[in-house]
Order: sequence, then C-alpha cells, then structure tokens
Amino acid sequence: MRIGLFTDAYLPDINGVVSSVATLKHALEELGHTVFIITNHKGVKIAEDEDGHILRLPGLEIKKFYGYKMSSPVQFTADAYIEKMDLDVIHIQTEAGVGMFGRQMAKVLHIPIVYTYHTMYEDYTHYFNPLEFDSVEKLGKSFIRAFSRVLANGSQAVIAPSEKTKQALIQYGVMAPIYIVPTGLDLSEYDRKNLDETRVKRIREELGFSQEDHIVVFVGRIAKEKAIEIPIEAICKNKDPHLHLVIVGGGTDMEYYQDLAKKYNVENRVHFTGKIPKEDIAYYYAAFDCFVSASLSETQGMTYDEALAGGVPLLCRKDDCLKEVVMEGKNGWQYENESMYLECIQKWKEFSEDEKRRMRNTAVRTADQFSKESFAKRVERVYLAA
Repeated sequence: MRIGLFTDAYLPDINGVVSSVATLKHALEELGHTVFIITNHKGVKIAEDEDGHILRLPGLEIKKFYGYKMSSPVQFTADAYIEKMDLDVIHIQTEAGVGMFGRQMAKVLHIPIVYTYHTMYEDYTHYFNPLEFDSVEKLGKSFIRAFSRVLANGSQAVIAPSEKTKQALIQYGVMAPIYIVPTGLDLSEYDRKNLDETRVKRIREELGFSQEDHIVVFVGRIAKEKAIEIPIEAICKNKDPHLHLVIVGGGTDMEYYQDLAKKYNVENRVHFTGKIPKEDIAYYYAAFDCFVSASLSETQGMTYDEALAGGVPLLCRKDDCLKEVVMEGKNGWQYENESMYLECIQKWKEFSEDEKRRMRNTAVRTADQFSKESFAKRVERVYLAA
C-alpha cells in the first residue's frame, strides 16, 4: 500500500505523537509498504525530505505550546504533491491544520481516512481557561466532545490506543468502527543489553547520586496535566535524604515546578535535567530505579511502555489505560494518593536484589506486547478494513 501519515508534529520534535508516527512509518516500511509523512515546519515554503517521502508544509512556531507548529488547513500548492503520491489510505494523526488538510485531500481524491485519537483533549482545557471559570470549562469540554465526534465519524476507521480511549469516544457519540491498537515502539532502543553501562553510570554520577540513593524518574512533557506536583510533594513529606526525584524533559510549566520544589525546600532532592536528545532517553530510564507518573490524561502513555522495555518498574497513578499494563507488585504498582505512592516506594526499597531483578525482568516481558512489528501489523489490518 501507499500510505500518507498526516501529522502536525514530527521529528526533530519529541512527544508521544511524534514517537508513534516515526515508529509506525519505519515498521510499515519493513512490511513492504511505501509511507509518506505530511507534516509542517517553521518556514514559508513547502520542503521535501528523504526523496520526497516527507513533505513539510509552511507553518508558524507557537512558543507558548512548547514550540508546536501550526499550519493553515488551506494549502494552494500542496495538493499537487499529494496527488502525485497516489495514496491508498490517508492516516490522520492530529486535528489541526495538517490533519484538516489531509481530510480535504481524502475527500477530493476519494481516499479512505483512518484517524488515530491520540489525546484526551478534555484534560487540556486549562490551556484556554487559565482562570478556571466553570462555565468556560463546561463549554470547552462540550466543544471537544462534539469536535471529536465529528472528526471520528468523518473517518472510515478510528484507532484508539486503549480501551479507555475507545469508551470515551463511544460516549462522545462516535459511530465509526473503533479499533484498539496500542502504539508500538522499537524495543531494542531501550534494551539494557544494547546500552553502554558506562554512560548509564555516568548519568547517576553527574547528578551526584550515591549507591545508597533511591531515585524515581519522570520522563515527559513538563506540563500541568502531568500532575508532577504529586511526586514533588511526596518527596517533601518523606524526609529520607536518599530518596530523589529526577524530572526529564522540557515544557511550558518547567518554571512552575521548579518554583514548587523551592517552595517545599527540596531542590537538593528534585532534579530537573531539561530537554534530553531522543537518542539519550533510554539511558535516563536505565540510570534510575523506578518510573513515576501521576497523569490521568494519557490515552495509553508511551513513557510507561518505554520504561517497561528498559526494565524499569512503574509507579503510576491509578488509571483505566493501565489495566493491561501494570501487574501489581510484579512489574510496578498503582497508587491513588501521596501516602500510597510513598508506601510503594518503601516496598521497592525493602525488596531484596533478587526480588528487584525479577520485577525488572517482568517489566521487560510486559513490554513485548508493544513491539513495533505487532503495532504495524495491527494498523495494516485497520487500513485494509477502511
């Protein structure tokens, strides 16, 4: 098949959608398909990469949204490029300008649409409701539900990364066929056997950690919907000087969380690395003891799967998207509040080295279900259905 992946975010940017699209592109190509990426860039002209297999539409950078680039859904010259691709299916990954343009092209060229619902937008209303007015909140959520319903029902097939996402779409009134396909990843990138142990140790040493320290790590966008205040406040309540939190990533609310660490007087135990190159991310999982997340806004949570692939146990706030992922006490724990979170950390600290090793091995085995090969084959079946 000749497949067009339309996305408003792509490499060199790093986020969950980008990782999903990049992984899918390479995995589909390994199955013998021809894949085109239609995305955008900060510029005023159309640009082509990789012999025309990546088409970048003009866009403007929105620094407030972590460098996100916005393109117009109206493109006066790009349609000729799309027609030349001779696509069999158009796979929409995002809802903004590039996604809208993809829908227009599908209609004009009579190409079936597959749409992946990556983001639970109802959890992001604070971006346009900073004063938290109830009326604005209700109106915003109502608009999101209606908008999501229209986009999904305008597709021949919808991909939901988890059962949680599928049920939300059904509640929105989506009637189009919905297929659950967890996003895959290249497991080999996170396999400890493929990492340089010297680099892993160096990361701990550069942050000044000792052998006695217990370190939990958060990896992701630094934004309020990630609820990073919960693990920071937990560090404050636990007086163990050997318990540390490492926050890996960048984002719009970095300063907010840095100020929070100062407010609680835990700057010496809460460490911000800033944005890390994609090729180094696996090392930051491997360098620490457990992965922590307090977010309830995930459709699947790619960082959960990356951590598991690296043999890093999970400490995650209880969420429906984790039902098939976290096996209590075997590859991690789920918690509901700070006290439960600290109890989980205490359990980890009290484990013997053999128990910790078994938990790490179980984590790796859990990640097998998220292989890029399985991901591509399941998406391929959705394309055929569409």
